[in-house]
Amino acid sequence: AKPSGRLLCEILCKLCLRSHFLDFSTYRKQICLVNMNLQLLGAGNCDLSMQGYEDIVECPYNRAHQIMSFRMQTHLYKCRKNHKDLKFVKCPFNETHDLPEPELKYHKTVCPDRETFDRYKYCIRTTAATFVAEQDHATEEPRASYGMDGDADEESWDQYGKVKAYNPRAYASRHAVIRKCTGMAPSEKKAFKEAERKRLADLGNRSGQNAENN
Repeated sequence: AKPSGRLLCEILCKLCLRSHFLDFSTYRKQICLVNMNLQLLGAGNCDLSMQGYEDIVECPYNRAHQIMSFRMQTHLYKCRKNHKDLKFVKCPFNETHDLPEPELKYHKTVCPDRETFDRYKYCIRTTAATFVAEQDHATEEPRASYGMDGDADEESWDQYGKVKAYNPRAYASRHAVIRKCTGMAPSEKKAFKEAERKRLADLGNRSGQNAENN
């Protein structure tokens, strides 16, 4: 018993909210466990049932592991490593259903998640499909193409003809753009930088002459 007079529940690892009503006898731990089971089933007037503790699931590898249902998949990932000697298999309908291989055949017939799988596989619906796609009864024949003879608002890219592709290297070589020399050997980098200094100097002189002429 804790100093507050309450018992520590072995299931939730928390203080039982109803244990102070119990008689602290030799079997107080067993009484507390039974009491907590009633609380988890919603039979008791305990605040724990209002906090989602009714969704606790038992670990298939260790019965002492009482895990919340949304945490079971994370728990099983860790618990499988500690119980490698157990030859368990996974249920094809739910990854959190680990069980011995001899029980798998029977489990497939009673698994509660099989219904969702069958509905998806066989396209089972609650009501018959009554929707019929509407047909488009167009009275105007569509035009084959929108060229020069089309509407004035329509844009035709064919009228511009073929345009040469843009070459960024050629553009950079003719303008005052600083280029990088990545992936070159040290000697090649040195020659490239020297050629770049000369190229940029020539471009600067040309731009200065054009400014004076204007």
